[in-house]
Amino acid sequence: HIGAMAAILLVEDSEMYQKVVRRVLEPRGHTVSAVGLIKDAVPAIAKGGVELILMDLNLPDARGEDAIRVLRQKIDEDTPVIVISGEITIDTVTTLSPHGVAGFVAKESDFPIRLLEATSKALAG
Repeated sequence: HIGAMAAILLVEDSEMYQKVVRRVLEPRGHTVSAVGLIKDAVPAIAKGGVELILMDLNLPDARGEDAIRVLRQKIDEDTPVIVISGEITIDTVTTLSPHGVAGFVAKESDFPIRLLEATSKALAG
């Protein structure tokens, strides 16, 4: 078991992906809080204690770089952000990496394995 247990905030509007993320991470001792909108992520972050943020790029109220920017203004710069998306391209990585994105996980068949790897790596620091 790699990495300590962490409080993870999932910003994802798909209930299916919320379930998948919980199924992958909670048995490993992490706590996963899920919100579907950036505007709901802000108060969750303000409460403190969030150690890792997983976020979808296509949210109903913000997309891509804008969404990351909004979050970055609210969180400690040491808090890792992992992007989960159905559309990760070289452009996505190039554009978002400077915003402190610790990893990218594509919503593909190997999503659970990659999610676990990216999460462990981000939390290991």
